Amino acid sequence: MAFQFVPPFEEGDKQTNDETGVEYIFSDGAWRPLGPKFEAQFDELDERYLIKTGDSYTGYLDFKGNPSGARFFRDDTKLFSIWDFDDTPEIRGRIERDTTFKLTGFPTGDTTERQLIKWDSQSLYIYRLADPTDDGSAVSLGYANKSYLKLKDANVVNNNFRVKSDSKVYISTAGGELALNNVKEPTTDHHAASKGYVDSKTGIGIAPPAPLRWIWRNYDSTIDPGEGKFAWNSGSGFFRINYITADGVNLGKSRPSSVDISFDTNLTGSIWYKEGDGWKLKQMFDVYRMQWDRNDCIWLYRKSIIVGADGFTADVQYHITIGGLF
Repeated sequence: MAFQFVPPFEEGDKQTNDETGVEYIFSDGAWRPLGPKFEAQFDELDERYLIKTGDSYTGYLDFKGNPSGARFFRDDTKLFSIWDFDDTPEIRGRIERDTTFKLTGFPTGDTTERQLIKWDSQSLYIYRLADPTDDGSAVSLGYANKSYLKLKDANVVNNNFRVKSDSKVYISTAGGELALNNVKEPTTDHHAASKGYVDSKTGIGIAPPAPLRWIWRNYDSTIDPGEGKFAWNSGSGFFRINYITADGVNLGKSRPSSVDISFDTNLTGSIWYKEGDGWKLKQMFDVYRMQWDRNDCIWLYRKSIIVGADGFTADVQYHITIGGLF
């Protein structure tokens, strides 16, 4: 039996031909076809379009627009967006305020999910970094601790270590020994001194013929020439030698007071100075009189010069020995 419309016919009424599946609507005094019923097309539509909930997609999903992108919500709260930014070729991802982001993964052979990147809405954390391979690589805390010296904490160096510039090594360790090189000339008591400096000042490395030394001062007077120094008095012909040597040895620690001795047999004195890689005798002389504790000095009266001559150089160090005294 052929399909027939069932009256009454009112504007907007709909009827479907069950044999063909075509739906009709009564409009402007006539029945007009709408097409097959929507429910009858579900299977076909499911193969052509994504279902909004729980469906899957194969191939590329292209976003085209100006701008274009994707936004992720939990209920009505936006959490994350990714889109092409402004008119520049830039892709921007945005984590919304008060939202935590984590990138996790399963390392090979590990059944535990591990954090790789985390944003806690304040700071970014990166985990499981590989050791760096070039200057642009990021460095993990573990790599830094084992590879670099710490600025504030104590450091343990298990192999050879150097502090150097382009052309000089300043500190090095090797074979269980520490080397300090290119040491600046010391200016205070706690400064380190180089071998060259010590040798030039004391003659260490070239054994001096006399252990005690003083620095010559051109100061013709009876006044103390100063700690670590000696001078000449031309009026009465005597050396004034301070109780304190240039090395800080105190010869007047327990000295008698105001002793004036004339010797029946003259004492022999010698004055040496360093020249090149050896020692040179400046003067050998005989001493006939000594005054102890004169202006914090020892006064040695010279009778004659046995060998050598006068003509001492200011600020040069001389090693002095006097028979029976030092």
